[in-house]
Amino acid sequence: LGIRMFLFSTIIGQLTMTYASNFRNCIALQMVENVPFCQSLSYIVIKHQGYGMEALSTLFFLFGMASVIVGAVFYTLGKLELGKVLYFFPAHVLVGCIG
Repeated sequence: LGIRMFLFSTIIGQLTMTYASNFRNCIALQMVENVPFCQSLSYIVIKHQGYGMEALSTLFFLFGMASVIVGAVFYTLGKLELGKVLYFFPAHVLVGCIG
């Protein structure tokens, strides 16, 4: 289910960027490093809820909340001009955690 969510979000992102963006050559993609995160969330939800529509709606909510939280953290860092805080973390750690 994790790889399916990765592909689904990539397709939705590309369609959104293609039709709603003013950029001529926009590309929306998910980084493959996020697949283990999606897969871990999927395993946790399936373990507690089993397969079904309830699990799928929970996964959509969790993926959405994770995106909102990451966006809020980066917005706050930018607003407070603390972007240099990210340089304290190795690049491969950031890519693995947030893509």
